[in-house]
Amino acid sequence: MTKKIEITQVVFVYYIGRLLMREIKMKIIKLIALLSIILLIFVACSEKNDTSGDNLVPNPDESLEQPAEDVTEKEVDPIVLQPELPGAFFAMIDNHPKARPQSNLDKADIVYEIVCEGTYTRFLAGFYKTDPVIVGPIRSIRYYFAQIGHAYDTIISHIGGNMDALAYLKNNGLKSMCDITNASGYFERDNTRKMPHNAYVRSSEVIRLSSNRSIELSPLPELNTGEIVGNEKVDKISIDYGTPKYPHMVEWQYISQEEQYVRYLDGEKLLTAEDNEVKTNNIVIIEASVKTVQVPIDGIQSEISLLGKGNAYFLRDGYIYQGSWEKTSASSHFRYTLDDGEEFIFKNGKVWVQQVASFDEDLDIIYSNLEQ
Repeated sequence: MTKKIEITQVVFVYYIGRLLMREIKMKIIKLIALLSIILLIFVACSEKNDTSGDNLVPNPDESLEQPAEDVTEKEVDPIVLQPELPGAFFAMIDNHPKARPQSNLDKADIVYEIVCEGTYTRFLAGFYKTDPVIVGPIRSIRYYFAQIGHAYDTIISHIGGNMDALAYLKNNGLKSMCDITNASGYFERDNTRKMPHNAYVRSSEVIRLSSNRSIELSPLPELNTGEIVGNEKVDKISIDYGTPKYPHMVEWQYISQEEQYVRYLDGEKLLTAEDNEVKTNNIVIIEASVKTVQVPIDGIQSEISLLGKGNAYFLRDGYIYQGSWEKTSASSHFRYTLDDGEEFIFKNGKVWVQQVASFDEDLDIIYSNLEQ
């Protein structure tokens, strides 16, 4: 009997022990859970009060809550548009009817248009502020174009040239990039066009040649820009380079809404190969006579003297001004002076310089009707 009671007591103690252990275990679990919740709340509060990373990861909501009056004009840096090219380069661009439409002529900062032979002109186009990516068709150079490029001291892309032009480039150490004489691997041909109106050059190739041969690309010089007192208003100018058999009529029409001049050719708006209009903010028309001569090897060519001085017209903002041009040497830039002796002031933007053999015979100025 006694032995049976002892066994019962042991069993009772065993079960009581299990119940106590279970109760203690539950309390421990609850305690751990409570401590975990307290720890999470503490961490969250600490992160909310910590501002050490605000400069690295700004809170967009906080920026929206910033009062407008806290932002002043002094705190806003002015936006300065940098040129897209590391330096300027010039390209001899073809203007034969079979060369049209040209590629990215509208991207040029400055263009010199001069008679080449007969009724045709060519363009010496300078690119700097806007990357044209590809320009052309590229053609041969003449000595008077080389004399213009001399002053800019940067690369001129061309394909050959008259004997006197090539000699001038070499003797004066100009930065020539020629598909025939020194840079044949840097040009490309458009097989959809016929030679010689199908050669092009990319700005990336100009830069590559510059880097490979340590040739510096110089920036374009800053123009004398600002306001100028208006003179006589002009709606349009026409320059007749052609003949009845070979028409070549260039027109510039001022668009007051755009404050630019739009170019027309033989009555039609001139468009580039990319369907862009050709526009400019300034037009300079220089009078320089043309003499056609016969020379060995090259045959017929034009002789134009751009070293010296002559008459000039200047157009900007829909107004026309009279004055003169002067280029004292090949290494100096043109100087443009008004009739009163003051230097012409350009409008900020693009410049187009047109050479005309005779103002009286080739230039027609359409003045505004002041009664309208």
